[in-house]
Amino acid sequence: MKISPMAGDIVICTRGANIGCIGVLEGSLKRNYDTQLVCFNANAYRDENSVSCSGGPAFHILTCNLKYTGIERERSFWKFKNNLARAGNSERYALSVKIWEYQAEEPHDIFQDTDVETVLSLFESNDVPPSTLDEPIGSGDGEYYLYRGDYKVFPHPFSRKPMGQYVQDTMAKKIWSAYSRFQIMSVTEHDEPVGCGYKVTSGDGYAFKDNAEFSAFVDAYSLEVRDGYWPNQKLVVPNQNVSEWRKLHWVKQ
Repeated sequence: MKISPMAGDIVICTRGANIGCIGVLEGSLKRNYDTQLVCFNANAYRDENSVSCSGGPAFHILTCNLKYTGIERERSFWKFKNNLARAGNSERYALSVKIWEYQAEEPHDIFQDTDVETVLSLFESNDVPPSTLDEPIGSGDGEYYLYRGDYKVFPHPFSRKPMGQYVQDTMAKKIWSAYSRFQIMSVTEHDEPVGCGYKVTSGDGYAFKDNAEFSAFVDAYSLEVRDGYWPNQKLVVPNQNVSEWRKLHWVKQ
C-alpha cells in the first residue's frame, strides 16, 4: 500500500537553507496534497479536521519530493476542549506521526548534507557532556576567573569557597545548541567601540572587547571563522567535537 504524506506528519530537512529544521505539514486531514505547506512553528493546532500552525516560518513543498523514512515519533499538538473555541479552553496531547525527509535542490552554503537519524539524535540529546561544561570550585583563598584556554568565560571572578559548588560554561551550551540546530553564529567587527566598549558584537547576545578576545574565544572552542555576506561580518561555524575544545581552568585574580 502506498504511503502518502498527511497533515500533521513531521518533515525533517537534510539539505539546503533549512537543513536541520523539523517542521509539520499543515492542511486538511481528509485529503492528500500535491503541494503542501511545511511550518516550523512548534505550537501546532490539530482537531479532527485539520492541522494549523497559525504563523511561524513556512514554505510550500511538492509532496512528491518527500521521502518516507519508515520512522515515527510522538508529536505534541493542541486543540480546544469539546470544540469550544474560547480563552483558557485548550488542551495538549501527543500523537505518533510519520517522519518524512526533504532535501532542497541546492546545498547549504556551509553545512554538508545530513540525514534524518543525525538530526533526530542531535535534537533528542542536546546536552553538553558535564565533564566539559562544569568546573568545580575548590578550596583556596582569594578570587579566581574561569578560563577555557586563553578565553575568560566570565568577566567577573568567583570565590573558591565553599567547596562542592560548580560554575557552568554557558557559552559552551550556546555553541552546542547552535551546532545541534545547524545554526551559524554571526559577529560584526566595529571600527570604534560600541555599547560598553565592545569592538566585536553578535546579535546572539555575546560580545568581545577586541579582536584578541574574539580570537581567544575561537581558539577555546576550536571554531571555524569565515567571511560574512557584507563588510565587517564574520560567520562562526560551531564545533560540537568537545575533544577539540580547550580545557576549563581557574586563574587567580
